[in-house]
Amino acid sequence: MREAAEEKFLTAEEFSKLPDENLKQELVSGYVVSEPVPGFRHGLVLMRLGTILSEFVRSRSLGVVPGADSGFILARSPDTVRGPDVSFVTKERFGHVAPGVGGSVTLIRPSRAAPTRRTGRRRG
Repeated sequence: MREAAEEKFLTAEEFSKLPDENLKQELVSGYVVSEPVPGFRHGLVLMRLGTILSEFVRSRSLGVVPGADSGFILARSPDTVRGPDVSFVTKERFGHVAPGVGGSVTLIRPSRAAPTRRTGRRRG
């Protein structure tokens, strides 16, 4: 009797090396998901919110406010990497952020764009 092949999910490290396909992509429980690019109004609101949060954080030396869609690892085995619209990383956690894909995020504000769809891309 043949055993079912073990399902292998994409890791955060593998995800960070994928080619850019001009889509907003994230890794959710080992699967690549895609969303349509947000619209103009979304960008205006995002910049305003990011500016307010950034000024607040900077004036109090609390940490950093990365640009939109900086990737953060939110879970492992299977991996989840999300790119929040707005995020905040405390100065204590900032030293633990890995290049390419970030570390632990303190505050995220997820997008409320159209539902995501799985692309079916998995490893192996």
